[in-house]
Amino acid sequence: MGSFETTLIHEVAHLVIHRKRQARIPRWFDEGVATWASGFSLSAEQESYLSFLARVGSLYRLESLEHRFPRAHTPTTIAYQQSYLLITYLAERYGQESIPRLLDLFEGGASTTVALETIVKISADRLEEDFQSWVLRRRSLLGAVASVVNLWTISALLALAAIARIWLRSR
Repeated sequence: MGSFETTLIHEVAHLVIHRKRQARIPRWFDEGVATWASGFSLSAEQESYLSFLARVGSLYRLESLEHRFPRAHTPTTIAYQQSYLLITYLAERYGQESIPRLLDLFEGGASTTVALETIVKISADRLEEDFQSWVLRRRSLLGAVASVVNLWTISALLALAAIARIWLRSR
């Protein structure tokens, strides 16, 4: 996250989100709002990678981020980043007031689907499609591809091309 202040705000946001102990707050909402409230923002490279994932249909489904995040470091980082972007999307598209309204609905016992559909007035599936399209549009195709291509990728492709060339000549 960065600075002590950012981390402190993030953790205080968790306390506010969990003010009612019995409330069942989805993990994506909990981490996304805490990160959003802290003033954190993704780097261009991080957004480009999420845009790449959106292009290949590999963003996490909300239901998979409902109760817990993946255990491995990189998938967990992606889950945090995607949750943050989802909250950013909701605030931009449906207004910042949609975030506390969602919290109220979760505290009242609403499921993710019911809470989201109450706020956005479209199906949760359609919301996920719209969100994925929004993420995809935030970075260019070139930026998205560049986020996954590095020196090792280029080296591997050149090695495969050399192997293919040798194989074809030997035939």
